[in-house]
Amino acid sequence: MRPFEMESRMNKLEKIRHFAIDTNGVLLSDVYSTPIRTFVERHGGHYTADLERQILGSPHMAGGHIMALPATCPGQPWKP
Repeated sequence: MRPFEMESRMNKLEKIRHFAIDTNGVLLSDVYSTPIRTFVERHGGHYTADLERQILGSPHMAGGHIMALPATCPGQPWKP
């Protein structure tokens, strides 16, 4: 590559403001699974692969609700 071609490419890169990376779940188990498992188990729930799939495949609010279902947290209106 010639020097002026390299400079032209660098100028184009300066215009990039944002980019996204699709990790396809590669980081999910390392980053999210451990604290979710800890929360569920500390509150008396059983952490399963099915529960993990439901939580990680849901929007934040729904995932939080699903995470709390097997746990025995005080103040849960859906539990006696």
